[in-house]
This record gives sequence, structure tokens and C-alpha cells, in this order.
Amino acid sequence: MVELASYKRPFDLTVIVVTCTLLAPVLLLLCAAISLAIKLEDRGQVFYVQKRLGRWGRPFHMFKFRTMVPNAEDSTGPVWAGMKDLRITKVGKVLRALHLDEIPQLVNVFRGDMSLVGPRPERPELAKRIERMVPGFSVRLGVKPGIAGLAQVTKDYHLRPRNKLRYDNLYVAKMSPWLDLKLLVRCVWVAIRQGLADFSRGTAKNGLSHVQHRDLAEDNLSVGKVGVAAHTNGSSALPPPPPPRSSAPQHH
Repeated sequence: MVELASYKRPFDLTVIVVTCTLLAPVLLLLCAAISLAIKLEDRGQVFYVQKRLGRWGRPFHMFKFRTMVPNAEDSTGPVWAGMKDLRITKVGKVLRALHLDEIPQLVNVFRGDMSLVGPRPERPELAKRIERMVPGFSVRLGVKPGIAGLAQVTKDYHLRPRNKLRYDNLYVAKMSPWLDLKLLVRCVWVAIRQGLADFSRGTAKNGLSHVQHRDLAEDNLSVGKVGVAAHTNGSSALPPPPPPRSSAPQHH
């Protein structure tokens, strides 16, 4: 698996450099507009930093544009976003519908915390809960988490948790530069098409699409009843991490 993932870093950096070079004015204008909209709505912070699990289960801080009210989890602790979640701001509903809140994660990719394509990173608190209920969840931690993934662009939008994990594990077994490139293109297309469709139906008013509503309901009601079909040599154990590297601690 380590050998298969060796292309990841040069691939990610090449795509980021080319994209940012060609689309720099558009990206800067878009980020400025989003930042201004978030700030004007409630005067809160523009970015949201959250701890997620990276490769081999190592935690890192993931960046996003803030889509919820400040201190949204003070009274609840770590929870999934719910249907008609009142914590989602007006600007946040638009950002979530078009997946624009994920743009700051390009910084995570540049730093090496994430890859452009891979399983979506989970929060440590929720990952422990899922691992107890869905054996094999930790297999997906054998590669860097990503912004886009096979589970996000599949034609079968109504995925149960076990099927999402199957797609993640299938990606781990089949990943290649060509597959990553195809998934990136399809992810952009799916995000635009789904976002526009949600707005046309008015379903984006809750900040979640009809697909996400169903997925979240199944996450909350069915996750304890399903398992994972691991595609990596039939093993569900987390691969051993590489030897630790000596480096100065990062400060966030």
C-alpha cells in the first residue's frame, strides 16, 4: 500500500500548482466573496478548524469555511449535522450545497495532511464510535484522506454507511493517478450539478441535499447494523504505521 501511494504527493502538488496558476484570479475572487459573506452575516470567524484523522490514524487540523453558528457544539459535543439543522447559517447552506466550504482544504493537501482524492477524513470521536459498530472502518486509514472520493461521485447517491465504506476500500485497492484524475473531474461536475439541482428544487434551504438527508438518517439509525466488506486482501486490520520521523511539532 505504501508503494501504491507513492505517486500521491507529486500528483497532488502538480494538480494544485497547475490549477492555482490557471485559475488564480477566480479562486482569489471566490474566496474573498465567501469570506466577506461569512463575516457580514454574523461577524464570526471565517474559517473553522477541526481535528480529523489522517493516514495511519494520525490526527491533524482540517480547515473549512465556517458554515455553522459560532460554538455550534458547545452544548452537544461532537455530532453529525442533522436534518433541518438550525446551526447552519444562511451562507453556510449555500456553501454546503455547492461544496465550496471545502476549498480551504487545499491548504491541508499542500501541507501533506490530505490528498486531493481519498476517503473523507473522520473526526476522532466519531471514528471510535463507528469502528465499534462497523468493523473494518480503520482499513481506510491506510491512505491519506481526501477532498474528493469514489463514494462522493458514485452514481448511486443513496448510499448506506456500509456501501460508502466499501467504495472507500475499493478505491484503496484500485487507486492510481488516472483514477484520481477521473474522480477529480467527476467530483467537480457532480458538485455543480447536484448543487444546482438542489437549488432548483429548493432543498438547499436546510443546507443539506436530499441525498445527504437520507444518508444522515441512515447513519444515525442503521450504522450499528451494518458491516464492511474489506477489499484489501480480506483484512480489516489497520496496516502498521511507518517508523516515526523526527520533526519539529506543528503549531496551529
